[in-house]
Amino acid sequence: MATGALLWRRRVGRHATSSATGSPALHDGQLFVPISSSDSVVAADPHYECCTASGAVLCGSFRAILKSRERTRSVPGSGPLRVPRSGPAPRSTPRGRNYAGTGQNYTRPATGTSDAIIALDIGTGKLAWSFQATVGNAWKLACQSRPHGRTCPDPPGPDHDFGMSPMLVARPDGKEILVAGQKSGTVWALEPDDDGAILWSTQVGKGGALGGIH
Repeated sequence: MATGALLWRRRVGRHATSSATGSPALHDGQLFVPISSSDSVVAADPHYECCTASGAVLCGSFRAILKSRERTRSVPGSGPLRVPRSGPAPRSTPRGRNYAGTGQNYTRPATGTSDAIIALDIGTGKLAWSFQATVGNAWKLACQSRPHGRTCPDPPGPDHDFGMSPMLVARPDGKEILVAGQKSGTVWALEPDDDGAILWSTQVGKGGALGGIH
């Protein structure tokens, strides 16, 4: 901490296009790392065989320099999905949850955990609940060409990721709610103790693939 010298380094993504688009979070000696990918971007190349990557959250011991203890794929039993887009927000007991925002599917059929806020159990990594804001969204960079590239899902989705980290915000009465902005231009407030039930939502902009809230 005194010199800024590198102490250790470890690759956490298994796929060639794996990337970390959100900040890791340290909680109770465990490091939570969101893993996304650039698979949908590389898919703009018509010769690239898309898509084989999916998102995950890695939980590892900080002292053991990220020796993997639990990896939660965010696409249980389904196809590739660009997730998580934003970083986890681990919380202590009694809630014991880790919250992350997800992106779109690369292929159809789309899953129920795309364009969603997901809650993972800190101890096991299992999905506790999922709030999906945009249903049926499948998109990749090939969809930007006219006509759409051969790998673009038909029809192409709106690319409405949750591109910012969800925030636990304390209301004046002391109760915590979960607030997250989406690339659709919508801000959502969810009840974390009621399986992500919607408290309110507000449209603050037009949104779009490169617009909305990041």
